[in-house]
Amino acid sequence: GFTPTTPVDRDCSVPVTVTEEDYYEIASAADWKTFCNLINSAEQPSVDTKLKNDIDLGTEINTVGNSIEQYKGTFDGQGHTITIDWNAHGTDTYVALFPFLVDATIKNLRVTGKMTSDSQPLSVFSLAARGTTTYEHCISDVKITSGNKSSSYCAAGMVLSAYPESKITFNDCIVAGDINGTVDNSQQNMGGFVSAQADDATCTFNNCLYTGTNNAKGGYAFAPKPTLNNCYYVNAFANVQGTPTTAEQLASGYVAWMLQSGRAENVWGQTLGTDATPLPTDKADKRIYRVQFTHNGQVKTASYANSGKTVELPTAEELLGAGYNPHHYYAIAFEGGFTPTTPVDRD
Repeated sequence: GFTPTTPVDRDCSVPVTVTEEDYYEIASAADWKTFCNLINSAEQPSVDTKLKNDIDLGTEINTVGNSIEQYKGTFDGQGHTITIDWNAHGTDTYVALFPFLVDATIKNLRVTGKMTSDSQPLSVFSLAARGTTTYEHCISDVKITSGNKSSSYCAAGMVLSAYPESKITFNDCIVAGDINGTVDNSQQNMGGFVSAQADDATCTFNNCLYTGTNNAKGGYAFAPKPTLNNCYYVNAFANVQGTPTTAEQLASGYVAWMLQSGRAENVWGQTLGTDATPLPTDKADKRIYRVQFTHNGQVKTASYANSGKTVELPTAEELLGAGYNPHHYYAIAFEGGFTPTTPVDRD
């Protein structure tokens, strides 16, 4: 139990065990900077990495990989958050956490904060994704402000460009940040997830959600030519993609249940009454269950609840629909003794 805070009051000998890990650990902003240097110097471009804590990178822009040394490993955020406050006005700095990836995986990572530039393209996770690259259980919640007057593609919530012959996959990801173009050029060809896509590149989205805002005059919520599987959006781009949803549906648990898509493991969830939007999570207490109410063999309405919680019972009007008469009185019986206090622990 000897630690850095153990007081020493006598001579002693402390046996030490050294275990070689097969991954690099990041516990602080200083560790992040060291990791960036490790990749950018080509020492270990394929090293797998785990984030141990939430870290705040502040205003200093340090990125993993560059156009010559691309990151090729697996970065596991382990559910932690990286916060940034990056201003690249008047610089030629790459503005993305992992600017250039090839055959890489980024997972279980949340990024918050803001980034801005009047000269460089902006993207939260990557500028260029190559090869077979996967983003999984990632949350992009960064406010992007672009005054770029020259680039064809100026801003994206996750990846600026899917390069030729690449196969880019997004599994259970959400983009929630705002994208604001301050000049006409930067309002063109925005991307909620991906801004640009080569003709022979594929961008596949499985159970993804776009809830951010934008002032786009062009662009796409997901990608120029996406394959969408069970994907939703709140605020459309000029080119509408995915299934529309509303703030009410997000808050109710409906979208979380749809994105969970019947999987046994906990993937999406929220605390109803507290969380306005579902997020990727493995927490069992945030799991959403659906209760369907049927009448004459037909589903008339549904309610949603966290595990062990309750739901409001439907009204006669909800059950009868067009057959409801406000001048009549109705008695409603729920089979199995279901009541407003019945805890819900399954669909």
